Amino acid sequence: MSKKTHSNPLEGRLWQALRTKLSLVLTRYPAYLFAAMIFCMVISAVWVFSARRADINMAAFESPRPRFMLLDTLGAKLPSFAETYGALNRVLALQAEIGALIEKDSLSSSDSIALIGALDKFESLQRSMQPKNNLP
Repeated sequence: MSKKTHSNPLEGRLWQALRTKLSLVLTRYPAYLFAAMIFCMVISAVWVFSARRADINMAAFESPRPRFMLLDTLGAKLPSFAETYGALNRVLALQAEIGALIEKDSLSSSDSIALIGALDKFESLQRSMQPKNNLP
């Protein structure tokens, strides 16, 4: 009887040879492969953040959105942040002053005037920090 011939006798040996070559390269040059992997990741990150993305639905006459739109909006809101921070510091100072005056056993006339003045400043700060459209 004759032997059975396989249709592709190299298929099993080819994958086995590739696996042994790959394991040999991995064990022999791990530092170079690690550096190549890091290099590919850096190149990929640079490409992702630097590639321009065009909107498919955007008409030809429309200008693209600004790249630093977040920075523009933050720059526009920065003065309001500073005003809010300053108002918060003034409120904390007024609260400390009012707390110190309230903790006294007896108030003199100057303490009463200082307390009324601090409460008036507190109320005016509260009114100034409300949005313009919500004022009664």
